[in-house]
Amino acid sequence: MKEAKISRKKFLQTLAGITVIPFTLMAGISIHKYQNVTSTKILRLKKPDSKGIFFIDEVIIVNSNNELKVLSSRCTHLGCKINKSENDIMVCPCHGSAFSGEGEVLKGPAPRALRKLNYNTDMETGELIINI
Repeated sequence: MKEAKISRKKFLQTLAGITVIPFTLMAGISIHKYQNVTSTKILRLKKPDSKGIFFIDEVIIVNSNNELKVLSSRCTHLGCKINKSENDIMVCPCHGSAFSGEGEVLKGPAPRALRKLNYNTDMETGELIINI
């Protein structure tokens, strides 16, 4: 019986391929697990009666001209909690990013607008039901 000869280079390529494939598959599975993460936290908050910007828990409620906007209070730069406004402009305390009442970036380093949160109004209580 004749033995098949394999070069050292071919052997090392095969060994590397066998070693890399499981890690590649595991990385793909790990990423896939986190792609479809959905929010399960729900906040019930009293609807603000007056106009203004209100910082409550993890949300910012902007009440202007009887129109409500509910935004995440997490800055899109590094996730710091935005908790103050100056002249109707929301300011991140960590690095000074500024956002309009619509959540749009007015001044960086934040790379994008604040996340808009979906909400409903409980018709019986008038509370806002916010999905975080």
